[in-house]
Amino acid sequence: MRRAERGPQADGEQRARVLRLIESGKRQGARLVAGGERTGHVGYFVQPTMFCDVGDHMDIARRELFGPVRQIMKFSQIDDLLECANDTHYDLVATNFTGDLDRANYFTQGLRAGTV
Repeated sequence: MRRAERGPQADGEQRARVLRLIESGKRQGARLVAGGERTGHVGYFVQPTMFCDVGDHMDIARRELFGPVRQIMKFSQIDDLLECANDTHYDLVATNFTGDLDRANYFTQGLRAGTV
């Protein structure tokens, strides 16, 4: 199996922006579980990065990062998840992963996004 590859950021300014947002996530209390650093000696690479314990008030949850950064946020009620997902002006595309078709349909119907 071929390893997944990730290309560089567009330029040094974008790489610096992504790294600043990663630092912001750490300062605001998100738990960094993978990556989070510049990588490679040539080019504008950032390690694939994963945060857990992300709050919806954090910059890494509120902004489009345009980098290899993913955030995990926990919700106990689907309506709380919908409220958080709809509380943004970034509403072009959303993805819904679940094994429960009824829950997927409920979520998709309540989500305000261009494409789900």
